[in-house]
Amino acid sequence: MTYDTNLATALVAAMSEIEDPVMDAENPHFKNRYASLKSCLDAVRSVLANHGLFVTQSVIAGGDGKDRLVTRVMHESGQFMEDEGITLIGADTMQKYGSAVTYARRYGLCNLLGIVGDPDDDAEIASAPNKKPSAKPAQVVQLKPPTTAPAKPKLDLESWAVDAAENLSRIRNTAELKSWSSLNRSTLDHLETALPDTHHGLLTIFNKRKRELNNA
Repeated sequence: MTYDTNLATALVAAMSEIEDPVMDAENPHFKNRYASLKSCLDAVRSVLANHGLFVTQSVIAGGDGKDRLVTRVMHESGQFMEDEGITLIGADTMQKYGSAVTYARRYGLCNLLGIVGDPDDDAEIASAPNKKPSAKPAQVVQLKPPTTAPAKPKLDLESWAVDAAENLSRIRNTAELKSWSSLNRSTLDHLETALPDTHHGLLTIFNKRKRELNNA
């Protein structure tokens, strides 16, 4: 990240005029509203352009073999600021890859420009109170074939929790960990209500990964 007087002056002017994007989209499963990528870009493009600024977002290959989405704000002078990139986690098919890029673009843009595109998450998952321990230690385990057809929402949540536990081990810094928590807040809330033991197990894994990253 580099700065000069022109870049800093333009950023101060632009960011004093930029307003939070309209939350124009809704998660069909959990009914929470959020700002789509288009709404985020609409909120910043013209203001940035008026001050000689523009945004680029590029996917680059990470040294660990995982792609990252890097967001950069450039000034007409050639100076710029950029983030360290958000790892595209779980993008093992083209559909998931496209979804991961879209999420990363939204969060990278909002984080770099200090705008809010999601409901306020004052208390992330790590600060949530622990559930009272159950008789058996809570675990996130691989699903076994059901003997009877379970309700679809519960099956989806269990599968999601298994994938989430694996994805947490791939997160490489606390910024990505916080983005993951914010991105999945609604799903985690739903998991806590529907499957409290599974939520407790995932919370334990989250807190362990957070300690590892803080000590790294």
